Amino acid sequence: MPAKTYDNTVFRVICNQVGDGDNEAGHTFEGLIFVCDPADKLMASSKDGIAEEIVISKLESSFLDSSLHVPETFFRHFRRPEIYNAWESKQ
Repeated sequence: MPAKTYDNTVFRVICNQVGDGDNEAGHTFEGLIFVCDPADKLMASSKDGIAEEIVISKLESSFLDSSLHVPETFFRHFRRPEIYNAWESKQ
């Protein structure tokens, strides 16, 4: 998942339920929450995953704008629009 966050220049937010979701099934879930920026730097996370929590993080669109102009972090130059056009003409 970190590679796709980096490749697609997007923020990543992951959350999971916490505790025993179904008493009869016997499953216990760790309530992990974290937010990463497009460079996969951790911006916010849950404290311990044991109790219910809310995590708040400010996502700056300016970070995305600047990331889109760095060739090493945005793989737009690998796109092949001629393939898209060939597919559309067959429709």
